[in-house]
Amino acid sequence: MAPPAAVFALLVYAYVTLPDVRPLKTSNPSTTAFMELRDREALAGGRKPRRVQRWRVTDASRPT
Repeated sequence: MAPPAAVFALLVYAYVTLPDVRPLKTSNPSTTAFMELRDREALAGGRKPRRVQRWRVTDASRPT
């Protein structure tokens, strides 16, 4: 079994390094890493990046 100090250190590490996702509960991000990747791919291919966003609620993320 891990010593209590190691468990505490692991919890502190997780708390400090993981991003705060609470704002995503009430607002959508303006861009995501995946969207930026697709923009770079389009530019590299000589195309103009286009973006069509349709935010939808899914059953998996809907609060119960």
